[in-house]
Amino acid sequence: MRSEDWRKVEELLDAALELAPGERRPFLEVAAAGAPDLRREVESLLACEGAAEEGFLEAPALALSADFFDEGPAGDARAGQSIGRYRVVREIGRGGMGAVFLAERSDGEFEQRVALKVVRRGFADTDLARRFRQERRILASLNHPNIARLLDGGVSGEGEPFLVMEYVEGLPVNAYAEAHGLTTAARLELFRQICAAVQYAHQNLVIHRDLKPSNILVTAEGVPKLLDFGIAKLLDAGGEGAHTVTELGVMTPEYASPEQVRGESVTTASDVYSLGVVLYELLTGRRPYRVRGRQPDEIARAVCEQEPERPSAASNADFGLRDGDSKGGGNHRRPHPPSHTQPEIRNPKSLRGDLDNIVLMAMRKEPERRYASAAQFSEDIRRHLDGLPVFARKDTFKYRAAKFARRNKAGVAGAALVLLTLVGGVVATAWQARAAKEQARVAAQERDRARTEAAKAERINAFLQSIFASADPNWYSTGHGQRGEVKVVDVLEQTGRRIDADLKDEPEIRAELHHTVGTTYLGLGRYDAAREHFRASLEAYRGLYGERHPKTAEALYYFGASETNRDAAASSVLLRQALETFRAIDPDNTNVAYLLHDLTAALLATGETADAERTARDGLEQARRKYGEEHVLVTSFHGVLGRIQEYRGDLDRAEESYEKALDITHRIPNSYPSDLYEQLGHVSFHRGDLKRAEAFYREALAVSRRSRNENHPLNAYFMLRVAEALCAQGAYADAEKEAAEALAFVRRIGPDGPHVRELSLLSVIHARTGRRARAAALLREALAGFERVPENQRYWDEGLLGEALAASGREAEARTLLLKRHAFFARTYGEQNPEAASTRRQLERLAAPTPEP
Repeated sequence: MRSEDWRKVEELLDAALELAPGERRPFLEVAAAGAPDLRREVESLLACEGAAEEGFLEAPALALSADFFDEGPAGDARAGQSIGRYRVVREIGRGGMGAVFLAERSDGEFEQRVALKVVRRGFADTDLARRFRQERRILASLNHPNIARLLDGGVSGEGEPFLVMEYVEGLPVNAYAEAHGLTTAARLELFRQICAAVQYAHQNLVIHRDLKPSNILVTAEGVPKLLDFGIAKLLDAGGEGAHTVTELGVMTPEYASPEQVRGESVTTASDVYSLGVVLYELLTGRRPYRVRGRQPDEIARAVCEQEPERPSAASNADFGLRDGDSKGGGNHRRPHPPSHTQPEIRNPKSLRGDLDNIVLMAMRKEPERRYASAAQFSEDIRRHLDGLPVFARKDTFKYRAAKFARRNKAGVAGAALVLLTLVGGVVATAWQARAAKEQARVAAQERDRARTEAAKAERINAFLQSIFASADPNWYSTGHGQRGEVKVVDVLEQTGRRIDADLKDEPEIRAELHHTVGTTYLGLGRYDAAREHFRASLEAYRGLYGERHPKTAEALYYFGASETNRDAAASSVLLRQALETFRAIDPDNTNVAYLLHDLTAALLATGETADAERTARDGLEQARRKYGEEHVLVTSFHGVLGRIQEYRGDLDRAEESYEKALDITHRIPNSYPSDLYEQLGHVSFHRGDLKRAEAFYREALAVSRRSRNENHPLNAYFMLRVAEALCAQGAYADAEKEAAEALAFVRRIGPDGPHVRELSLLSVIHARTGRRARAAALLREALAGFERVPENQRYWDEGLLGEALAASGREAEARTLLLKRHAFFARTYGEQNPEAASTRRQLERLAAPTPEP
């Protein structure tokens, strides 16, 4: 089977697995129509999935034997096998999710070595397989130089889900430090890079939950890479990511926090604890707890009850388990040659004092007493390295004075010599007074700076932790006196309301958090809520920095882009202002190319197609220069150029642009071109090729379900498009099913919305199948909702609503509505615009005489 056929099999299988078992065969009958070989292949894979083992995860993970995961084909037995577009070279790791292999590209397009993570086929329908699919989404959302990149993913010919990740050739961080004889300072600098990666993940609402040395590899160049987000919790509205409790205890217990071991809610503080354990081992070469066996209850008691010994006093006895004793599923690689330099970390004096306190503060049993964030943990290490007071040490004058003296050894020694040679107590007293005053001034400055930094980190982290904690159903009441499932949007609404009140005197933090909440709402498809937070962020940055500042320009850009759906004209004005500011103060800013894309969309929405095309072509050239041809922004510009051509009525050129964008997208790992499939569906629909339109709409829906939050409004929109195509073909039963599902969907995620198009289409279907009373009731509800739609957005709803009025015998009202719609599209885009043309055909049908019965 050709590589492109396997790609199609993977896409169909992914889409089918998202459906209930009874819905899969009807889906394949449509999606694989005309391709019986593909359909048979997918059905065989589904059959394997159906035979999967059940109940595997019923037992707690701590009770699982490591030998359990050794079942299945040996690594050598798989050498030479092809999995997707990759050929297995050898096994490099094995763990709870399956095995990791070194692999190479086998399709000949280019040479590439990758780490291939494969879930065993027996787990295909368990929580483990779902967790594997979650890892794919999590890794796709993270782009950081110290986090291993996701390159590809799919399902093998044997029905095994797999991920393709960046091949990291390196050693676990503790082994790397030993092999290269790193000093304490070098180990701390290396660890700070790890903290930066963890902080980045936390800011993107991801908790790793399994931080340990084997999941932190260091390359030959000394660059640490975080691996294996397989049991990370991705903040999401419902779905797989809706649990903060460490499900079934899946973790590495020696590095797990007390709350993880107890099965309680996990927050960013849990990762801080694990980082503390990693640093403890990195500095001492040993684990912090005296555990001689691997019995689960013994490990749990040690983690929850035993106080770790200070790193500087750690015994030479090897009471801890070394990382190599446990099996891991990471990207283990060829080791680098060891250094013969004797490390100085075995000298307890290098750890005594601040480092003892820093490590132990990170490992406190109570989450609220640890560092507020990985960033604050890293900052304390920096302060220690720079000889500054640290947060983990009690804030006393004696302590700060000692730090001052250590930082200024030469000055203090010189002063002592002068004092010995000066005659007279008056001069000595005066000098001491000045020195004391200077010490007090420096100490006050450092204290203020430390407190400011600590307060900022604690405020931001408290906000993020409130979001993570909210997913615990024991934390939140449904409002009816019952505890129940919590949706992220519920918590966002609460925390969003608190920002201004809690941070009224801290505009920079307020601006940053408003931006974070806005982007989270945007990802959930809650555009109105996102717009209000972007507005608040913009106002805060304007107050701080004025108009001519990159932060203000960026905030103006986000606010302007969020206005496009509500008021495209206002959006284009705001985006032009942001573009002007960027070009004046920071023309190479990364935001500029993206801003041009959003400005194109706003200009197109207002009918300024000539300006929109010029802007799009300018942005396309900038994106190519900055990112090359194979980049998602390049495909987006091709897509928006296609929309411009489609709006002008040039369907052939529009189709060419969409297909070009789609071709590039298929060469970019982790790309989800649902919008392109939808646009190709529009072209087919306007040409009257309804079967092809339906297939494209279904593809758009399948891709959207895989790539977006399950409650994203676009999923309902694509459902409705499928229903429209079915209705136009006269397949009313299937159309009704899809339209009803779309209506239920939008009512669930937005119960107060107008839902005009969903109700209108269902009214048309009922009218055409003789159910007049039900059609009339749905039409009344649609008309009531239409009254609440803003005037400048009604034209998108008028087509289906006019069709519903006509189907129910209200031709005069339908004609009035459709005439208004035709006038808008013809005036804005010209008579050749497909929407203007389709509305004109609707009016012609209304004017035609009714055929005799």
